[in-house]
Amino acid sequence: MENLEPEGVKGKIVYDRNNVEIGAVDQYWIGWEEIGYVFGVKLKPKIATKYVKSSTKLMPVHYEDIANVAENVNLNKTIDELSAFWNQNVIAGENTYPAIEFWQKPVCDSENTKIGTIYASVRTTPKMLKLFGLCLEPEISEKYAKGTTNLMPINTEHILRMEETVFLNKTVAEISRYWRETTE
Repeated sequence: MENLEPEGVKGKIVYDRNNVEIGAVDQYWIGWEEIGYVFGVKLKPKIATKYVKSSTKLMPVHYEDIANVAENVNLNKTIDELSAFWNQNVIAGENTYPAIEFWQKPVCDSENTKIGTIYASVRTTPKMLKLFGLCLEPEISEKYAKGTTNLMPINTEHILRMEETVFLNKTVAEISRYWRETTE
């Protein structure tokens, strides 16, 4: 898709490759170069019940998953393909968690400083999810990421554990070095 205006996609109904209405675009985030835009889709209740255990979280749909945008958003993936991605397990710290459990959770560094909130997962290998897209807290963004409002990567290797909050095994200063290496 060329020249996609993400603001123009908000509110549009989303259909999968088989023309199944799955929900509507509620929000979008700009990712680092590797991932482009990520759209948060509010699933229809029937779809959420069947595919994501009735979760009311916004489901991430990547720019590359969009076939075209006109009156609606048409995807190049089926709901079954999307849900396989949304429901895959992630090894983080010493445990395995469903990817969906990370989304819209706050993230704290090893010094218990809230640095942001996870809004997306990133396909990095066919079998394993290794990255999340983190929307930074404004003060963290200003100090460590040049004021960016873009999503920043968090590697699953940086995750110590997950409860109501995702805890990292590094300080925000250490993570910011990873961001520079990954996004510049």
